[in-house]
Amino acid sequence: MSSTAVPALDKTFQILDLITDSSQPLTAAHIAKELNLPRSSTHNILQSLLTKHVIYKDSDSRFHLGSYLMYWAGKYEQQQGVIQLFKDLIVQYPILLQHTVTLSKLDLGEVVFLACHEAPARLALPFALAFAYQRYSLPRAKPCSQPFLWTV
Repeated sequence: MSSTAVPALDKTFQILDLITDSSQPLTAAHIAKELNLPRSSTHNILQSLLTKHVIYKDSDSRFHLGSYLMYWAGKYEQQQGVIQLFKDLIVQYPILLQHTVTLSKLDLGEVVFLACHEAPARLALPFALAFAYQRYSLPRAKPCSQPFLWTV
């Protein structure tokens, strides 16, 4: 990660990236040790992130990504308007209505599934279920801004 002029912001992003990339929730002590950060700095940053609901702490004092990230994801989609454009294009080209079509974006080397139009004829495994299966079977799957849409 490149460094900015604001060290606390760099540490905050290091913590968020570690929580995001971890396959299980992490304790504050583990985060501080893994990132070689002072425990007091780690604690202060985690408390700030908790206050804003960017992360949450479970009953075992382990940290997870929080719901505020969904707010940011929703605002991103509104600003970009790509999902509505996708839906409009599907309707404009009737041949596409017969097929399952996804809208994806390459973001920093990862494919982010943004939206899906599912074919009226059911597949043996419904597309939404296939995405849900991918979410649990792929090690880097992360939730996106819409239900059953995942970063893989």
